[in-house]
Amino acid sequence: NTLLIGHHTALRPGHRNWDYFFQPLEKLVEIYSTWGNQEYSYSEGNPIPPRYKFFGYGKYAIKRGPILGKKGCYVQDALLRGYKLGFIAGGDDHIGAFPSGPMDIDNGIYPSGIMALWSYKDKLTKEELWDKLISRKCYGTTGPRVIVQFWVENFFMGEIIKLIENIHLKDKRCILLSLFSPKNIEKIEIVRNSKIIYKKNINKNTFRLKFIDTDNFHSISHQHSKKQESFVFYYPRIFLFDSNMAWASPIWIINPNN
Repeated sequence: NTLLIGHHTALRPGHRNWDYFFQPLEKLVEIYSTWGNQEYSYSEGNPIPPRYKFFGYGKYAIKRGPILGKKGCYVQDALLRGYKLGFIAGGDDHIGAFPSGPMDIDNGIYPSGIMALWSYKDKLTKEELWDKLISRKCYGTTGPRVIVQFWVENFFMGEIIKLIENIHLKDKRCILLSLFSPKNIEKIEIVRNSKIIYKKNINKNTFRLKFIDTDNFHSISHQHSKKQESFVFYYPRIFLFDSNMAWASPIWIINPNN
């Protein structure tokens, strides 16, 4: 079994070219790491933009490198092509890799992120972990252990909904979000096809949302770049008061173009 996960997709040195994509093997993307948030660009408001960790060499080196985002290589660029990618977060600080040179906890400008998997089993086996990864039942944070649950109707994060089997979703869709955070939540945004359709300031560590999207599917859907399929995707973007963030894997509604 094989699973490919794109790493710092929008960092200019080492970016991900979304023209080359194989969905059966590539089901996840690292939305955040010590290289920054790869979701969207600094010019579009990304508060943690992709940066190079080091800039220069020897005594001239500085840790806060320049913003080096690559246009067209962000996570949202892939989603708008119709690619079905769940979200994880990671580190790449190399502290646990030998030999990595002298240990430096602050060897990147951003802290390491974490990945969370959702499972209701009493025991997490390797097989169960693998199943949750390939089915995108996962999410990422910039470090804090935020508990995120996200649904469209009764479909959970990472799921793909076929409109033909759920025709009632053509005219309206109920979006549900549940959060529990170790730090106070500043605000949340619900993203649909890379645009914010709902946002709310929170200022507490728990939150529940029920929001109805009443826009007609055919008026808001996008066209897949590689096959005859229209789609809509949703995901939550969560901001904490200490500048940390979290994202749940998207949920898609798809409709083949006959």
